[in-house]
Amino acid sequence: GLLAIVADGMGGHLDGALGAQIVIDVARNFVQNSPDALRADPPAALNQLCWRMHEAINSQSETARSTVVMAWLDRGQAHWLNIGDSRLYHFRRGRRLMRTRDHSAVQLLMDLGEIDESEMASHPAQNRLYRCLGGAETPKPDAGHFAVQAGDLLALCSDGVWEYVTEPELWSAAQASGPAAAARSLA
Repeated sequence: GLLAIVADGMGGHLDGALGAQIVIDVARNFVQNSPDALRADPPAALNQLCWRMHEAINSQSETARSTVVMAWLDRGQAHWLNIGDSRLYHFRRGRRLMRTRDHSAVQLLMDLGEIDESEMASHPAQNRLYRCLGGAETPKPDAGHFAVQAGDLLALCSDGVWEYVTEPELWSAAQASGPAAAARSLA
């Protein structure tokens, strides 16, 4: 299996960097020390990992916060979890099959029909999140799973990417130069 993860820190420059680093460190430790949990029960393991990330942030800082999106890929399945506005996109043959929902004011505005998806990235309330890791609130991530086929593209990205890169650009860049090169060139 493979655990792919993107963390985007919040709470000011230093605290944001700390929050994101804690998320990555906890994930690395979890994968190295508990890989069987991910294989046996991916949804439970991702929830446990999310909780550990939240607790680790709170134990190291009163102000650090982070978003996270992660996907566990194993045996043709992708199990995912997200909290905040870091996203997972699932593409097949250039068509978006799904994207995670943001936990943000602009996602709520879109859900209410007050703005359309193309306006989310530039809306003045784009950075207002109502869920994240760290802080007093218990994390309430979204999670799910789907089947993966050969040729599918999973793109995990923070708002620093999806604000500036369109979905067709994500697909085209991955097709032109491969996912790893696309990630470097689009970041």
